[in-house]
Amino acid sequence: MEHKAHAKIIGTCGFLYWLPNHARAELAYAIGREYWNQGLTTEGARAVAEFGFRTMNLNRIEARCEIPNIGSARVMEKLGMTFEGTEPK
Repeated sequence: MEHKAHAKIIGTCGFLYWLPNHARAELAYAIGREYWNQGLTTEGARAVAEFGFRTMNLNRIEARCEIPNIGSARVMEKLGMTFEGTEPK
């Protein structure tokens, strides 16, 4: 992700894996701490998800985060994702 006003790379957002035969992918993102809580991760994740559904013809996009990472969970909620459960460690 590039911060246009600062003309610098501030993070990343894309698909971690893609299973074309199952029309699904996992969304992953990371952004520098100084850019948290500005809506930038949500903006990038929304653009990638829309690309996945419209251009890649995905039926399902998954994402995951550590339980204490409330900010990442909020990004998923803002995208309309539904919490399905936790994975054992």
